[in-house]
Amino acid sequence: MRDTPENLYLGKITPNEQDVTPGSVLADAMDRAEQCEEKLTARLEGGGENPAAPAPQCGK
Repeated sequence: MRDTPENLYLGKITPNEQDVTPGSVLADAMDRAEQCEEKLTARLEGGGENPAAPAPQCGK
């Protein structure tokens, strides 16, 4: 118990870390969000697409 503050400070303990079950609704939503983020980042960095073109729909 005495090492807890030191471990928190050094980053050895992450108090808000959560386990996500693979295949769960949360894991699927996180995967979709990551894919949409990658597409948006590519568009913002000028991924060779027309910036005036409508954005592709992400999600369901």
